Amino acid sequence: MVDLGGSLAVASQGLHATGVSTDMNITYLNSGGKVGDTLKAVATCDKCEFLPRVRGVLLVNDWTVGKTLAYTSIQFTNAKGQLAARGSHTK
Repeated sequence: MVDLGGSLAVASQGLHATGVSTDMNITYLNSGGKVGDTLKAVATCDKCEFLPRVRGVLLVNDWTVGKTLAYTSIQFTNAKGQLAARGSHTK
């Protein structure tokens, strides 16, 4: 889920070819719950910059994500609202 969440965070910035994973970390902090319980996941792209570039005479808007890598994080909360796990993902 950290891999998917990180990829979706990058894709949400307009980069639909999200690249390959170079690093991933997951820390489990609390129980995720019982079978059938719902986990909430919030994924963010931590390093994203919007840079306009001039190509010829046209101004083209390009996204750069940490020059060559994207840095993302994701937090999972259980049904009680407790932080169950957190992860980081570099693409």
